Amino acid sequence: MVSALFNTDAIKMAAAWNNVYFADNTKSKELLKIDYNPDFGQCLKDMVYSMVDTGCMKDPTKVEKEESVVVEEPENNENIEPEEKQK
Repeated sequence: MVSALFNTDAIKMAAAWNNVYFADNTKSKELLKIDYNPDFGQCLKDMVYSMVDTGCMKDPTKVEKEESVVVEEPENNENIEPEEKQK
């Protein structure tokens, strides 16, 4: 959570943490007779394999690793809440 104080992408992601989402697929099951896979992890793996096979995505096992970027903390504590400055 500390990164959310300094990184704009982390701030956007932090807003979605602890949210619970629900989707009702009853109609597609009943009307279209779709049989969904209850294993969400496997569904994600299958989706990535499909995206790689169709060329929508580069194979993550073959992409060269980029150098990691080290983000230094600011010298001042302007972005830290007052109660956290005291810790």
